[in-house]
Amino acid sequence: MKKALILLLFSISSFAQKQVAITVDDLPFVMERSLVDAQTATTKFIQSLDRHNVKAVAFVNEQFILNFGTVDARTEILNQWVKAGHELGNHTFSHPSFNETSLEEYIEDFIRGEAISKKINGNPLRYFRHPYLHTGNDSLKRYGFDAFLEKRNYQIAPVTVDSYDWYYNKVYVEALKAGNSKLAEEIGKEYVEHSIKCFRYFDELSKEQLGRSVKHIFLCHANRINADYIDEVFTQLKKEKYEFITLEEALKDEAYRLPVSIETSRGVWLHRWRVTQKKQTSLISPKLSEKVTKLFEKNNR
Repeated sequence: MKKALILLLFSISSFAQKQVAITVDDLPFVMERSLVDAQTATTKFIQSLDRHNVKAVAFVNEQFILNFGTVDARTEILNQWVKAGHELGNHTFSHPSFNETSLEEYIEDFIRGEAISKKINGNPLRYFRHPYLHTGNDSLKRYGFDAFLEKRNYQIAPVTVDSYDWYYNKVYVEALKAGNSKLAEEIGKEYVEHSIKCFRYFDELSKEQLGRSVKHIFLCHANRINADYIDEVFTQLKKEKYEFITLEEALKDEAYRLPVSIETSRGVWLHRWRVTQKKQTSLISPKLSEKVTKLFEKNNR
């Protein structure tokens, strides 16, 4: 009887629905081929979110709105997100690394980065994400900025799942520019597969380190490969028993109140917490394919 109960509990836990909040960085758009392309891709991206009933938080770099002659059009891209029921967040003005910037300069860039977004959002901005996930390379900077955020009623949005979509997007866009639709499709499909492998890896890491699945927070970007393939990523996540939740709901997880040391001033939250606790892992993170790596290096020579 006891053995049967254990098996039943294991079966229930194996099929338990996991949860993830979707966050989108670097609005209005990354690596646009044209303004029209950015507008069209944004519409397609948002339609995919709507199709899966996802409410995202989208983090803005306002510097990239201020292109001469197109400010209104780029501002309207932000409006698209808000009109569709998504929330804007602050990702600084110019995307500096906090590890390489003084506290004073970083705060100044933060303030510049909310001027347009807070007007469009309709409500005060609530969430901030560090560019590059760099959280400051000394304790005084970090504590000073945390105190600043608290006064402005902001929460930091950590990340537990990152699938390096920016890496795939680079080679994907280059393939589209070259008119190589076959290669672009191959890269897109590989991106979807890699994303699911990353979800599996980080969820196993969460269970190994925390004893359970954390309420995950996924980092992706406002770019062309997501416009074309995020729908497929979401479809596969549903097959993996994921439920989409808001960032507000994800941050209720007590895990995000666990301490992370200053020594881990960059990267995915689960790794940073693991290093803080001096915990080892035998899990091996998914690797980018040799084909995509070679294409990326070729395009960045």
